[in-house]
Amino acid sequence: MRRKRAFGDQFGLGGHGSSPQPSRWVVCCQPVQYNTHVTFSIVFGGGGCRTFWGMGVLDSLGWPPPTEWAGASAGSAMCLIASTGRTDATLRRFVEATRLNRKNMYPVNAVLPFRKVFPHEEIYRDVLAHALDGPGWQSLRQASPVHTFLAYVRPGEPVARSVLGAVRSYQRRSRQNILHGASTLPRGIETETVTLQTLQSPQRVVDTVISSSATWPVTGLPRVAGRTYIDSAAVDGLPVRALSPSARRGKILIFLSNTVDPAKLPSNPNRMYLAPEVEPAISMWDYANPEKVLETFERGQREGRRLRSRIQDFIG
Repeated sequence: MRRKRAFGDQFGLGGHGSSPQPSRWVVCCQPVQYNTHVTFSIVFGGGGCRTFWGMGVLDSLGWPPPTEWAGASAGSAMCLIASTGRTDATLRRFVEATRLNRKNMYPVNAVLPFRKVFPHEEIYRDVLAHALDGPGWQSLRQASPVHTFLAYVRPGEPVARSVLGAVRSYQRRSRQNILHGASTLPRGIETETVTLQTLQSPQRVVDTVISSSATWPVTGLPRVAGRTYIDSAAVDGLPVRALSPSARRGKILIFLSNTVDPAKLPSNPNRMYLAPEVEPAISMWDYANPEKVLETFERGQREGRRLRSRIQDFIG
């Protein structure tokens, strides 16, 4: 076995403006030897900053690239980042941004010109653009297909009523412990899947992921060709439907960002659901707490090492 510093210590973080913390060490096991001929896909659910748990799991596994990726909301961002191979660099960028950003809301900006009350979208866009910097764009072009699930209000439909219907549908599924979106869409809502490799510029990729994550008032609600995009996780937080038909028939690793009673998980021999053992420390839109971002990522690394043998058995 080899020894490696815990990821957070590489940042010297112990709070805003604090001095570096003493190094602590974690034991990293040898990478799992997967059968590289087995094909599988990865679906990343939404959950904002909580999706860093799943990124920590992936970072710990030494996994081969999946055949396809699919994600909703922040899960689409994690699919993008992982596919570029720039997890470390992008995490560093986000941690630094959250270290500099001291609050999640700046009410005084409401009366100031050209200032935003919520800093999230600007930070989110910067981090996604950073993932595509340098070799990131070419890495994405050469990666397995990355499918981003999107939801929007149909042109001509009342936006407020349609969004409210989607939110109520999401809340009803949550109360009933239904993890996947319904096949019948809420009134006024349509969906689409965009494969990021079909887009012609990094800016288009960033815009697409932002549209998948749109959560007013924290972000805007992008309007394109009369469509008003909303948080796709409100329609289907675990978008297996975004995979190709052949991938949907194959083995799928599905990453959640919240705890789930194993007895309530859907039963499907070709699907493995991975969820945190305890609720992540960070909230979905907490962009002012780098310590909790790293705590969530490192917990994913630790739990990922405990999941290794189960994942190996599942993938083959």
